[in-house]
Amino acid sequence: MTDIRSILVHVDETVFCPSRLRLAGRLADRFQAMVSGIYASPTAAMGPVAPGEAHEAWDTLIASRSDEMQKRAQDMFAAFRRPRRDTAWQAFGPAAVAAAGGPAALVARQARGFDLVIVGQSGAGEDEAERPGSLPQQLVVTTGRPVLVVPRILADEDAGRRIVVAWSDSREAARALADAMPFLRRAERVCVVTVGQAATPSMAALDLPLGYLALHGVTADGEILRADPGDETGALIARSGRFEADLLVMGGYGHGRLRELVLGGMTREMLTRLPLPVLMSH
Repeated sequence: MTDIRSILVHVDETVFCPSRLRLAGRLADRFQAMVSGIYASPTAAMGPVAPGEAHEAWDTLIASRSDEMQKRAQDMFAAFRRPRRDTAWQAFGPAAVAAAGGPAALVARQARGFDLVIVGQSGAGEDEAERPGSLPQQLVVTTGRPVLVVPRILADEDAGRRIVVAWSDSREAARALADAMPFLRRAERVCVVTVGQAATPSMAALDLPLGYLALHGVTADGEILRADPGDETGALIARSGRFEADLLVMGGYGHGRLRELVLGGMTREMLTRLPLPVLMSH
């Protein structure tokens, strides 16, 4: 990616959304990019219907709640865009979302016309679902665009000054490295790390990414992290903390059939724990 000129940010009705919007605004200022907010009505959770209960009344209640949620999301984006010039708003109600195949499918389709997608961390209970992942997980493997996943609690409403890049010899890692180049070129410090276990790789394992970054004028440190089996995510999070990173770049590893794409264990665990914004590409 040469640069970021357009950003799509997912807007919802939660209390975590305003900080996500402020981060999007800072990135838009940095890259001189336009910001488009998108709201996709979530699928209504149908509760038990008692025998003889009027379905019409239940449908009316669901529609009312849907309207309230959309109004809250729209008000949040309106407050965000008030002092800004280059913004746009898209809102899709239940019928449009259902026709598209669900919120993730709709957002993914719209996202393909943007350089960067920003989405919030999944909600409580979604992380453990025994089915294809929640919105951020699905977007990572279906958009074809880099996805910046933002923690629910955002300590620093900015990202990209100090960056940790998680490297492995894989297509996903190479894609993430290239997609992150607009951030990497502007960063104050960059550290490329690879996680090793028993057969710890040598520093030569980092020659390729460090050389690639150098060709693009990015000076970066390299480090081999040692981790016990199953604790790779913890090691990466700990190193990001010691580096005082405000952005982690990593490949989003997916597997499964086309209609059942889910993320690999380390990627999914990172999105569940998510201590800092993570830029992922698949």
